Amino acid sequence: MKKNYLLALLLITTAAMSQKTLLKKTDSAFENLAYMDVVKIYEKAVQKGYGTPEIYLKLGDAYYFNADYPMANKWYAKAMETESPVSPEYCFRYAQSLKSVGELQKANEYLKKFSELKSGDSRGIRFNEQTGASFSNHDEYILKDAGINTEYSEYGTAFWNGNLVFTSSRKDQNRTTQIHQWTNQPFTDLFLSEAITENQPGTVLNFDAVINSKLNESTAVFTKDGATAYFTRNSSNEGKKDRNGTKNSYLRIYKATFRNGKWDNTIELPFNGSGFNCAHPALSGDENKLYFASDRPGTLGQSDIYVVTIHENGTYSDPVNLGKTINTEGRESFPYITRNGDLCFASDGHPGMGGLDLFKAVKNTGDDSFSDAFSLGTPFNSNHDDFAYTEAPDGKCGYIASNRPGGKGYDDIYRFTKKTDTNSSGKQLTGQITNRETGRGISGAVVTVFSKDYEKIRSLTTDEKGNYQDSAAISETEFFLRTEAREYQTQEQYFHSDKDSESFIYNTTLIGTHYNIETGKDLAKAFEIENIYFDLDKWEITKRAEEKLGILLVILQEFPTVNLEIRSHTDSRASETYNLTLSEKRASATSEWLVKKGISGKRLRYKGLGETQLLNNCKTGTQCSEEEHSINRRSEFIITSK
Repeated sequence: MKKNYLLALLLITTAAMSQKTLLKKTDSAFENLAYMDVVKIYEKAVQKGYGTPEIYLKLGDAYYFNADYPMANKWYAKAMETESPVSPEYCFRYAQSLKSVGELQKANEYLKKFSELKSGDSRGIRFNEQTGASFSNHDEYILKDAGINTEYSEYGTAFWNGNLVFTSSRKDQNRTTQIHQWTNQPFTDLFLSEAITENQPGTVLNFDAVINSKLNESTAVFTKDGATAYFTRNSSNEGKKDRNGTKNSYLRIYKATFRNGKWDNTIELPFNGSGFNCAHPALSGDENKLYFASDRPGTLGQSDIYVVTIHENGTYSDPVNLGKTINTEGRESFPYITRNGDLCFASDGHPGMGGLDLFKAVKNTGDDSFSDAFSLGTPFNSNHDDFAYTEAPDGKCGYIASNRPGGKGYDDIYRFTKKTDTNSSGKQLTGQITNRETGRGISGAVVTVFSKDYEKIRSLTTDEKGNYQDSAAISETEFFLRTEAREYQTQEQYFHSDKDSESFIYNTTLIGTHYNIETGKDLAKAFEIENIYFDLDKWEITKRAEEKLGILLVILQEFPTVNLEIRSHTDSRASETYNLTLSEKRASATSEWLVKKGISGKRLRYKGLGETQLLNNCKTGTQCSEEEHSINRRSEFIITSK
């Protein structure tokens, strides 16, 4: 899922990731400026020699939580090369990213390290139990583009009255289009494709104006009689404010009734709540149980699968967690119950091929429990995100969603059927490069093909509509594609293609250099450069201080119209006069360092504030810990003009 991020949250307390997962956490480095701009600043800082393990991990996280695992691998690898201590979670993330580039042995090494460092974590335990196991290759199935994909995101299929209902962020010509700040795409709605034949999808229509609101709707499921729908919708920012003063929006499950030829009586289900998410409903075969994903209190990991019983009077039981057989410390989501009563779901906590993978747990006889989950293997899974498994009512075909290479949009829906004999031929590379913000094709973009050993094979240039086509077949099954264009950020990805496929379609979008910087914002908070490290009672710029200030230097170079006021603060453990003088000298030294690096002094003001603006009660004479005092020793870089 290749996402753009405007104004900041990798934290999905909204329907931010097109409701693809429930929680993807980050830190304050990504909470004030446009996400891809933050990435660009960090990458430029690395290019200028100001890279640190902390920055490498931030860059790795930025790409990891946008499901760009090959790029995450690049930055995690740099962090690991420094041999600086990292938390066990980074061993897990690095292992996942290694799978995406085919380094399975090294991935297993880091998963083993993860299991040793975090011995009680079920992800490590499952890895140890399944070491040496292979993932099944289901040769009897074939996946094909479902024929309903766009350059936007499509996923989450269901069947209603013989038609296919699915989630999409495509623009709806009949409604005012709202753009999601996080994805830079239209809000998601439910759409309907009239009965799909073997080779040709039907006309795509907006599902219903009552169910599709001004908010995000997704992942519907219907009763067999077509009279009841359960679906996901995000709330309208009515929750409590977070620490940045932003009202949180959460995912919730709703129910609607189809009567007299129209949908009405849309209600929110009672097991939703404030401060957590509920999403992606699925019905049992007898329609007496509703399964869903949630990060509600009591969740084992980042999101778990729960079930409620639907009573005959229409009430619901309390949600029950499916337990450690199904749920891990990672993400479990997108449940689906098959005709046999088995549970299919997506997870990145169970051992898999990388990213979210699809798993199945067989229903145990005699009760509502499930067996241990196993991977669906290929072609259902890849080393990218694979999720949202559903089957047609007759069981002859089914659908999954994936952001694997070769798709048309951010997420694509694939139809699976039993494989028939095929004749293979050369693989032709075709596709389109578009502007992510406008959707228009980018003329003159260059697509370069590299072998798996990173030897250049050839370059292709897009036409006036952003289209390109290779004149020669690609013989490699593993290769890299680099896409670049003037005034756009370069993109590079690793691919592993089916050797028997006749073509390889690579559509992608590039991000232009657009920014959102506001007067009064503190760049220190945005980029975590509050603490400029000085030696005790000194004001000379140290090597550690330069590592932090390098980020600030890049920002000022990238934004030549931005002016700053540098503010320096101390704690209270000296006289007021001494602290005021020391902070003034440190602010001045910071300004002088930037001027020596080429920043005009006219763009900078500085001010020493000493202990006049303490952030806590650690005043003179108050007993405080070193950690409490350190909160007050900080620098601020306030944008005074842009």
